[in-house]
Amino acid sequence: MIVGRSGELGRLDQMLADVNGGGWGRALVVGDPGIGKTMLLSTVARRAARHRLRVIRVRVPDGEADVPFALLDELFRAAGAPAPSSVPGVSRRSAALLDLLLGLTATEPVLLIVDDVQNADGASLTAFVLAVERSAEAPLGVLLAARPAPNVEQRFVRWLRLELSPLSADESVTLLRSVLGARCSVLGARWRRRRVGARGARADVAGPSAGPDPGH
Repeated sequence: MIVGRSGELGRLDQMLADVNGGGWGRALVVGDPGIGKTMLLSTVARRAARHRLRVIRVRVPDGEADVPFALLDELFRAAGAPAPSSVPGVSRRSAALLDLLLGLTATEPVLLIVDDVQNADGASLTAFVLAVERSAEAPLGVLLAARPAPNVEQRFVRWLRLELSPLSADESVTLLRSVLGARCSVLGARWRRRRVGARGARADVAGPSAGPDPGH
C-alpha cells in the first residue's frame, strides 16, 4: 500500500495512459533515502502491467559510477538482449540502445524504470539520454528515481520532475497501520496502558495533596 503520493501517482498514471495510447512520457522522481521512491516505482510498475505495458526495470547499485557503460549493459540484460560490450564510444552505445528501444516498442508499449540513477556512470547517462531523446516517436515511458544530486538532475531538466516530501503525521500513522495491521492496534493499546500506568505511578509517589491542619 502506498500512502500520501496521490498527486505523484496521478501524474504518472497520465504518463502511462499516454504511452499506452502510442505517446511517450519521461519523469524523474527525486527524494532523500528512505522517503519512498522505490515503493512509488513499484506501484507504477504494477499499474503499467495492468495497462499492458511491458516493464523493464533495473537498479543501479553503489560502486558503478566508475564502471563505463555498466547501466547500459544492465538495461540490455533486463530486456533479454545481449549487451554490446564490444561496441566502443558513447555515440555507438547510444545508437545500440536506440535500436533496442525502437525494436521493443515496435510490438508493444514499454515502460523503462531505473532506480538509484545517481549511482550510474557518466558514459551510460550520456548515451542513455541521447537514445531516449531520439526515441520520442515511440510508445515509451521512462521513469527514473534518484537521490538529490544536481550533477545528475541537470541531465533531465526537460523531464517531469517529481520531488517527494516527507509524509505527514497522519499519513505516517496510516502507513504504519497498513504495514503492521492488527499489531498496530495492539502496540497502540500497550503504549496507552503504559502511559496510564506511568501517570498512576507518579500520582502514588506524590501522595495526596496536603489539606489544612484540622488542629488549627
